[in-house]
Amino acid sequence: MEEIRASMFGNSPVRNGDESFGGVTKSQIWATYDLLNEVDGGCSLRNPLVRVDIKMTLPQLDAGQRSAAVQQEWERFMGALRAHELMHAQNGNFIATTVLTRMMGFKTRLSCAETRPKLNDAIQTLIQRMNDNDKKLDQVTNHGATQGAQLNLHVQ
Repeated sequence: MEEIRASMFGNSPVRNGDESFGGVTKSQIWATYDLLNEVDGGCSLRNPLVRVDIKMTLPQLDAGQRSAAVQQEWERFMGALRAHELMHAQNGNFIATTVLTRMMGFKTRLSCAETRPKLNDAIQTLIQRMNDNDKKLDQVTNHGATQGAQLNLHVQ
């Protein structure tokens, strides 16, 4: 197991400074909309569209001879890691849904010229919240280790 762990982290494309991780989930969110000047001088949002692109990167085990115990431990680890990374993906979907929900039916007394930068800032704040939530999840779970996403190095 130690050889597998060393290979996984040594070859991992998932790096943050000197640290490497077994898996990563990246969410990108884009929001587009039209603004319409209202007759009464306000502004309303029309045609909101939010797109989320989620990419999950997980390690793969090369084919080879392994004991049944090692294979079973790898599969257990991968299930836990996948479940942890799915939590990051759910966070991305939740933020995208929140952005869209808040955009639907949005109206303000501000002019559209004043509204656009404020609305863009609000959207970016929500997206930053997703990044903060992901960091907190990794802190609380030690990057999934407390959820079982850690190889048992004693398995032979």
